[in-house]
Amino acid sequence: MNTMPLRAVAVAAAFLALESGCRRGPVVVVTNASGVTISNVVVSGVGFTNALAVLAPGERWALRVRPSGDTHVRAVFEAGGSHDSGNLGYLENSGSYRVGLVIGTNGAVRFEGEAR
Repeated sequence: MNTMPLRAVAVAAAFLALESGCRRGPVVVVTNASGVTISNVVVSGVGFTNALAVLAPGERWALRVRPSGDTHVRAVFEAGGSHDSGNLGYLENSGSYRVGLVIGTNGAVRFEGEAR
């Protein structure tokens, strides 16, 4: 019995599983801890821009992003005026990264990073 085609299928399946796992991308969790509704939220970095229309007080959104390389994360939003966090913490182009952006009072944004 020739097991060569079966091996080829197994190798191809393992390769596809590995590739799909590598393409997951990191997660950015945006939390509104400001006590007011914020709008026009845009989270960006090298190779990605994700927009959220509105975040109510206490609301949290998890975004899977697709950076084109390792990058800083930035958030811009409106809450009683325009706010721009500037470049915050480091984010690797890896599905094992999960970082948080916590939007607090007076438009301050705190970065919380971790590799899983």
